[in-house]
Amino acid sequence: MTIQKHLLAICGASLFQGQMVSAYELHEWGTFTTVSGSDGGLLAGVEVEEEHLPPFVYSHIGMRGLSSPYSPFYYTSFSPGSLPFQNKQQISVALQQAGIEKVLHQDLGSLKGIERALLENVTVKMETPVIYIYGDDAPKVNIKVGFNGGTISQWYPQRKSGDTPNLVPKDQYTISPQLQQVLGGRDMVFLRQPINFGDQTKPYQGAIEWDVEVLPKSDADPALTFKTDENPTWIYPRVPSANVLKVGEEHEDFLFYRGVGNFALPATFGVDATETVIVKNRSKQAIPFAFAFENIGGVFRYKTIGAVAPGATAQVAETEWIKPQSAATQKIEVFQQMRQGLMAQGLNADEANGMVKTWWKSYFDKTGLRVFWIVPQSDLEQVLPLQASPTPAKKVRVLVGRADIMRPQLEQQMIADLGTKAYHKYTADRFFPSYTNRLKQLVKEPVFQKFDEENLADSYQIITAKKGETEKRENIYLAGNHEIQLQHLKLSGKWQIIGNDQLKIGDTVFHLDAKTGMLTAKATDDPNYETYQIQLSKAL
Repeated sequence: MTIQKHLLAICGASLFQGQMVSAYELHEWGTFTTVSGSDGGLLAGVEVEEEHLPPFVYSHIGMRGLSSPYSPFYYTSFSPGSLPFQNKQQISVALQQAGIEKVLHQDLGSLKGIERALLENVTVKMETPVIYIYGDDAPKVNIKVGFNGGTISQWYPQRKSGDTPNLVPKDQYTISPQLQQVLGGRDMVFLRQPINFGDQTKPYQGAIEWDVEVLPKSDADPALTFKTDENPTWIYPRVPSANVLKVGEEHEDFLFYRGVGNFALPATFGVDATETVIVKNRSKQAIPFAFAFENIGGVFRYKTIGAVAPGATAQVAETEWIKPQSAATQKIEVFQQMRQGLMAQGLNADEANGMVKTWWKSYFDKTGLRVFWIVPQSDLEQVLPLQASPTPAKKVRVLVGRADIMRPQLEQQMIADLGTKAYHKYTADRFFPSYTNRLKQLVKEPVFQKFDEENLADSYQIITAKKGETEKRENIYLAGNHEIQLQHLKLSGKWQIIGNDQLKIGDTVFHLDAKTGMLTAKATDDPNYETYQIQLSKAL
């Protein structure tokens, strides 16, 4: 008799939490991302997508993600009764505005699941939890996962049930027969109001549920799970020893979900004035493993912190960082350190390898300082409670927090670059919205475009001519030493900066109010107007 069958014989006739216990094992690994200021405070704005998913993944209907902080919104309008844009998985229809319905013109199944414009105060981005089942002794399993503080916004295979933000009950709207045919019985989500994940008086309660058929290992066949539009993000998590799972007519080696939300972490991550990394464990349980890592222009350094006791503080001083032996070996060293920490929590080698490979680009190839840490089990179950029926004989859940931290020197450099052309390099960063929120905490007064020739050169401005209630606006381009000749206003000549607070265009001199960023001049050569004004753009 094998150990597994012996266990089944013992547990099959007993009850655990009111459910039959079966000899299968359930393993799960996942990761979530947060961004902290140097003071350790969580920063909102982390909903930007990093690792894109293949198009067959499901998402909230009527919501999409963004691949950069400034991805534009694409809408196409349609008249009532006409057919909206659609794809294989989702259709979206916005609330009627001025009698015109608007449809999100995007391939929703391949994107993050939520419009950034609809989200407020997202401090946690949960990414790639995957659930495996091992064992042939539980042919059918019901799995439910809750999300206390967020929404489960993407998933595969198709769920049995789950949360849908802004879902309007069907009895509260009517749709045309043509649109009903397109919807095919799917729920329609109206984009009616932002979702404020930071409202702790009404914490968001997400959830997802699957009814799973567990195929015997003898039936495993790569043809069942193969999909022509897979990508590395999808392929790396596959584990050859796990059972193939069937949900409806869809097959995969795992159950997958992602989400976004806002909830209190059991730990804080900051950097003090000496550039020492500080990890504070606020949980009642130990953080079983923590790993500090920094990529500085492609050069790695790391420090295995290990376990952090309840209520304890761990530090990584500048002198404690470990530098890999060489550029050729730095990837190997970091990979091995992370894998060892994951396997110590119960993941097998294939699962640990899959996790590191899946998130390598985001974890390690991106510049910056971050701490990876294992969420204590009690805190994991509080935020992401998981129920499986029948109950597995063994359950392994490993959730890795990725805490990106702004160093004080980064914060100060960004403040120094505000209003300059040098600041543009930050805007493409996936954490730029979070960085902006941190600067708003640190900078109390408005900051405008820096008033010097280097930063005004080759910029467009708007000049406003005024006389009483009469106004006239015209674009003005400050190009090198080129002559300025406006079409409608009598202002011409070369431009130059005089001193610290004057801009001269031809013979007209503008004076700067540094508090408002407003340049004002008398329109001495234009009898139609009394003053000219140029408002410098607001940097923060």
